[in-house]
Amino acid sequence: MTERLSEWLDWAFVLLMGTLVLYGMHGSYTSLAFLGAGVLGLLLGSALAVLAKRLGQPVIVLATAVAVVFFVGGFAVIVLLGGSAASPFGHPLGQLADASIHGWKDLLTTLAPVADGPLLVLPYFVGLVGGVVAQGLALNVRWAPAPVVAMLALLALVIALGVKHPQHVALTAAGVGALSLIWMSLRASRGRTRSQGRRIFRRAVGALMAVGVAAVAVVAGPALPGLGENRRVLRDVVIPPFDVGQYPSPLVTFRRYTAGYKQLHSDALYNEPIFRISGVPEGTRVRIASLDSYDGNVWAAGNTAGSATDAVGDDTFQKVGQVIDNPNAGTPVSGEVTILSDALGVWLPEVGSLTGITFKHPDEQVGSDEFRYNLTSSTGVYPAGLASGDSYAFHAVVPDDVLEPDTPLAAGALPGVQGMNQFQETATSWAGHPDSSLDGVRAVATYLKDHGHYTDGEKGFEYYAAGHSLHRLTYFLSTSGQLAGNDEQYAALMALMSNELGVPARVVVGAVVPPGDGTVRGKDVHAWVEVQSATGEWKTLPQTEFMSQKKPEEQTTQVEKTVKASAIPPPAPVHPPATAGEQPDSKLKHKASSATDKGIHLPAFVWFILKYVVAPILLVLLLAFAVVVAKAWRRRRRRSRGPAHHRLGLGWREIVDCARDFGKEIPRKATRREQAAALAYPGIRETANRADSAMFQQEPPSDQVVDDFWAHVDDMRKQMAKEHSRWQRVRAAVSIGTLWRREATG
Repeated sequence: MTERLSEWLDWAFVLLMGTLVLYGMHGSYTSLAFLGAGVLGLLLGSALAVLAKRLGQPVIVLATAVAVVFFVGGFAVIVLLGGSAASPFGHPLGQLADASIHGWKDLLTTLAPVADGPLLVLPYFVGLVGGVVAQGLALNVRWAPAPVVAMLALLALVIALGVKHPQHVALTAAGVGALSLIWMSLRASRGRTRSQGRRIFRRAVGALMAVGVAAVAVVAGPALPGLGENRRVLRDVVIPPFDVGQYPSPLVTFRRYTAGYKQLHSDALYNEPIFRISGVPEGTRVRIASLDSYDGNVWAAGNTAGSATDAVGDDTFQKVGQVIDNPNAGTPVSGEVTILSDALGVWLPEVGSLTGITFKHPDEQVGSDEFRYNLTSSTGVYPAGLASGDSYAFHAVVPDDVLEPDTPLAAGALPGVQGMNQFQETATSWAGHPDSSLDGVRAVATYLKDHGHYTDGEKGFEYYAAGHSLHRLTYFLSTSGQLAGNDEQYAALMALMSNELGVPARVVVGAVVPPGDGTVRGKDVHAWVEVQSATGEWKTLPQTEFMSQKKPEEQTTQVEKTVKASAIPPPAPVHPPATAGEQPDSKLKHKASSATDKGIHLPAFVWFILKYVVAPILLVLLLAFAVVVAKAWRRRRRRSRGPAHHRLGLGWREIVDCARDFGKEIPRKATRREQAAALAYPGIRETANRADSAMFQQEPPSDQVVDDFWAHVDDMRKQMAKEHSRWQRVRAAVSIGTLWRREATG
């Protein structure tokens, strides 16, 4: 097999295996544009490796070329595949620089799949580096598995960056395995002299073995240990830096939406428009927030409340793209929400389970970068807060959330709920002896509705305060025999008692779309309860099933019944405003730039050059300096370590390595005299004879002989350097080819 044909075969295998490996990232992106970016990186990377080999350039020059090609090709990826504005001096370059540094975190902390855009630079970078390394090893290392190992390492990286449940795993693994065996077989057969018939036979056997291994991988692979639910990826260990608990629960401010609050306060929202929703039918439930965590003071959205039936990792608030891979099933709907009030703060009204969202903002990327969504609770948070007039379009699936009489319910309680034991005896008494857990929940709901009263703390009933802490709910149960409150107290207590009865339950604040143009006002906002079925779905228990509408009787004195309860905690603390919580990414970046401005005042383009031009150059120079130091350290060890005859042999090896750094081709398995003939430097033959004479004499050479020989070695190195240009001397100094190659010293 000719050398040129071998190079073409290696290039073909790099491209084929690299494409298969990069396809493993398909679950992370919404389209196959990532594969085009990755293949472009493979082509450019392998081409750079071939070009460096043909021109005899060292690794440092190759690394610099890779950095330049990354920025040039990355700009093309963002403009052509990512859809950014085609200005060579504008926004795409900034996106490229930002994505190359922060894109890895964004990819791992964003719920897959992510939309095409600046993050397409990541598969391009992986392909570029993988192509350079694999092709470089194929051209410069004779060990047959070397480039295959590089491709397998690239596969491990792709798996780590991928999703937990990818598709076509068996076919991809079988293809990579078959190509690996064939490639190693072809590389191992190079340089061997065999008859034509035997060579064909061995290749046919190798091909059949590869096909057999691929077939076994497809059939038996899924049954091997370590697959399925136990797959571990970086998304499992990289925790999104977001704490939803810093934002106030919408249930805390529920009373502002009520008619009773309107009688006494000017900031009431009872008749005020809150938001407008279109595209969904009248009567559809719109979720503002699901509250699945209770600390004894407030029902709030938990960071990892979840339950035993939730998928791992889904019960957190994650960054999402415009397309959301939501596992929930239901009827597809599309609509648009327009915010009409600042009352919602950071909470976004949604219908069902989102499968996509697009913010109607001049810079749509701003909205998608800051939006967080919880797959388990179907709750969305926009940390910056949407102001009146902002809007967004959404796609969702509306599940069947009707609680049928025969619906089997899940067993247990939400792990984030505390204080259930406060009402254990009361819940058990109201539930009676039910035939099923659902019957017990409905019995509690019926008791609340039949014996309760409704009040918003309006004039004459001010002593029925807002809140839903254990202190307030105990008062709700004990006040002179009257259960009196509104949605806040009823829903909070109903959810607590359901969890006490062994049924996971959470509170939902939302609204039902009213007739007309879909404008939701404060009076349309309610709080209801959702219980979890045995299949993991959440079923709605409307507030009309557990909340009474009867008015309580006015009382002049409050006689509290004795309620068997544990110590009552203090009232609910006031949560900090939304702006005191997590700042959105754009604000954090702005704050960081403001802090920088307080120091050295430099134009933005100067910081750009320092960060993305000067810093990489300094890194390259640092690596070059490390190579020079490593060679000096090696030379010192060769001169001073080991027996005298060994140091003599290493002295000759130093001359040979110096010549190879200058690009000389010297046979490895040859005598010193044969190598001297290939070097063809003046006086080199005499140096070889001198080394042989000293090493093969009867008496071991003395230290003085060794020192004299090494002094001669230094003279030979200087003589070689004088015969080359300054640029060639620099390339030889930073060449690392002789650092990893081993051969006998003679």
